[in-house]
Amino acid sequence: MVHYLELHQEGKVDQTNLDKKFLKAVENEDVLEAQILLKMGADIHYTDSREGLSALTFAIKNKDYAMMRLLRQYNAPTLIGHDLANFSREERDFYRSYQDSLAALFEAVRTQNLESVSQALKRGANINGVLYGNTPLKLAMLGTPPNLDLIRLLVKHGADIDQIVQGQAVNQTPTTRNVKRLLNRLQTQNFMLMKAAKKGNLAGMRRALQQGASIHFQNKNKSILDRAINGHHQAAIEYVKDELSPRRTYIKQAIGATRDPKNWEDFTQEKEHAVEYLQEKDPHFLGQNINTQAQLNLVPHLVMHTKTI
Repeated sequence: MVHYLELHQEGKVDQTNLDKKFLKAVENEDVLEAQILLKMGADIHYTDSREGLSALTFAIKNKDYAMMRLLRQYNAPTLIGHDLANFSREERDFYRSYQDSLAALFEAVRTQNLESVSQALKRGANINGVLYGNTPLKLAMLGTPPNLDLIRLLVKHGADIDQIVQGQAVNQTPTTRNVKRLLNRLQTQNFMLMKAAKKGNLAGMRRALQQGASIHFQNKNKSILDRAINGHHQAAIEYVKDELSPRRTYIKQAIGATRDPKNWEDFTQEKEHAVEYLQEKDPHFLGQNINTQAQLNLVPHLVMHTKTI
């Protein structure tokens, strides 16, 4: 675990240490960690002192397309030849997948099928994508009648209530009074979450999330993660990372359960969700059941994955 406060000494950033940790995160295929370190000021151009490898080169060697996209967002220099060819193919595949998943999301919202909405989001559909002048949230608000559970689900996954589409904010869409009240409550909780993250108030963060706030909420291009980083709160940063990556939480539960057998019952309640999630991410878990001895056998394998979470 990176101790982010150690990277700040007397108000100054330890740039060399920051850059090294960033490159290590890229090498370990830890996209979330790399993103945090870039937000803290890591140099996108930093290269490995031994071989002169850049972050982009590591991502390409690992065929880590998620990392490539992140580095592109931060204007990583693209080299000619091999690098460009890899990006070209990756971008074509990504665009095709993006269009398919976005269409599936809109169809699921139109039919108010919450399970299909969740599946489309798992496949990477853009929660704020625009299709025919609508966003998923705007389309949900126009339902006859609107499904409040669907709207809660979309906002929880980061649907932007204030997004401007064709000159009009989504929250100005004509809809029912109940929807307006719900959106106002959820937006209030979003701002409470952001305020708590900035102060490092974990109890306040948990409370806001329980009340429907979204860990993906952004305001003026600042995310919840940005607020925690800017406030220099190690615990808050780790908490946001756990919320952004359910797999980290499941692993922590598994490791904690091995230390205290009394925790097995709590962990067992989450096992079906954990197995489903891990099976999606790693074929190794296909057919795995987490119970009694199988749980103990699974934990070492989980621990092996902690560097890439």
